[in-house]
Amino acid sequence: MTVIDPRRAVMLVGETAREFGILVLVFAPLDTLFQSSGPRGAIVGFLVAMALIFIVVGIILEAWKQRM
Repeated sequence: MTVIDPRRAVMLVGETAREFGILVLVFAPLDTLFQSSGPRGAIVGFLVAMALIFIVVGIILEAWKQRM
């Protein structure tokens, strides 16, 4: 059985959240541009807002665990 260091686990979760947010931030608006039946307006705005939240939370988690 392998046990992962809790500090490293939190850093990985933070990194994953940040990367997820960046991917959604980049590809959600691109999907809207290239698909005529894609999500519009409020949905894309919601996706961008959630992506920014994921990016900020990811950065906070990474920075918080690096200081400890």
